[in-house]
Amino acid sequence: MEKIYNDENYFKLSRKNQIKKILSLLDNLLLDLKISHLTINRYFQLNENCNKNEIDCERKHKEIYLNTIEKNLMKLIFYTQKYKNYFDYIEKIKRLIFTGYLIKTEGSKLTIESKSYMQSWNILIEKNREELYQILISLRQAIILNENMSNFESDFTNYISYDETHGVKSRLNLSVILDNIRSPFNAGSIIRSAESFCFEKVIMTGITTMIPENKIFRSSMGAENFIEILKFNNIKDCINYLRNENYTIYVLEKKKDSISLWDSTFEDKIALVVGNEEFGVDDDFISDADFCISIPQNGVKNSLNVSSAFAIAASWIYKSNAQIL
Repeated sequence: MEKIYNDENYFKLSRKNQIKKILSLLDNLLLDLKISHLTINRYFQLNENCNKNEIDCERKHKEIYLNTIEKNLMKLIFYTQKYKNYFDYIEKIKRLIFTGYLIKTEGSKLTIESKSYMQSWNILIEKNREELYQILISLRQAIILNENMSNFESDFTNYISYDETHGVKSRLNLSVILDNIRSPFNAGSIIRSAESFCFEKVIMTGITTMIPENKIFRSSMGAENFIEILKFNNIKDCINYLRNENYTIYVLEKKKDSISLWDSTFEDKIALVVGNEEFGVDDDFISDADFCISIPQNGVKNSLNVSSAFAIAASWIYKSNAQIL
C-alpha cells in the first residue's frame, strides 16, 4: 500500500505564510477530532438500535471524518519536515498513527507506504484519538510561542471558547428549515445564529442533508451541541412533520405579496424556511406556507446572503418571543 502527498507551491511561500498554513491545518485537525467523536459515538449507539438507513448515513460520515484526518496528518508531516523545533511532536504522531510504515520525503512529494499488512490508519486514529489530540494541542502551542503568532485568528480557538459555554436553560418553540442550502459555510452559520437566538431545532431538507457534517460544523462553532438537528430528504415529509407538530410555517422569500418582516407578528410554534442560495425556497414550501415574509432593503443590489438574511429574521423573531424565556 502506498499513499502520496504532493504540494509544489508550499515551498514558494514565505516562512510566515508557511507557519500560517501549518496552524490552519492544525486547526482543521483539532476541529475534526473534537467534532468527530459525536458522529462516531452516535454510530455505535445506532448499531445497537439497528436502524439500517441511519447506520449507513452515520457510517458514511464517520468514514469522511477519519479519511479527512488521515489526509491532513500526511499534510502536517509534509509541511513541518523542515522545522527542526517541531521534530519531536511529528515523531510522536508517526509512532502513534504510522507505526510500521515507511515515510519518505523527496522535494515536494511525501510518500507513505508499507510492504506488509498493517492496521488501518482509521482504526489507529480512532483508538488513539485523545493522545493524538493532546500532541496536536502541544504542537500548536509550541508554534504559537516560537513563531510569535499569538494573534493568529482561528476557527479552532473560537470553537473551544464557544464550547466552554453552557448554553441557555430554555429554548423557544422556533425551528429553521434549511431548504436545499448547498454551502456548508451557510448551513453552519445558520445553525450558529439559530442557537444564539434560542431556536429549538434546525431541520435540513434536500441537498443540505448530503453535505458532510464535519464541513458544516466548522462554521457552526459548537452550536450543533446545543440544538436539535433533524433531516428530511423529501420536502413533503418535512411539511407533514411541521403540520403534525402544529407549526406555523413562514417562508423567507422576496415576492410581490411578501409581508415585511417589520410588520409581521410571531407567536406560538414557528418554522422559518430559508432557501437555496441561487433559486430560493422550493415552490412546495411556498404553496404550503402560512406566511411569506421578506426583509425590507433600500440599497442598490438589495441582495443578502442566506445566512445573513436568516440572522436578521431570527433576531426579529427572537425579539418578539424573548419575554417567554
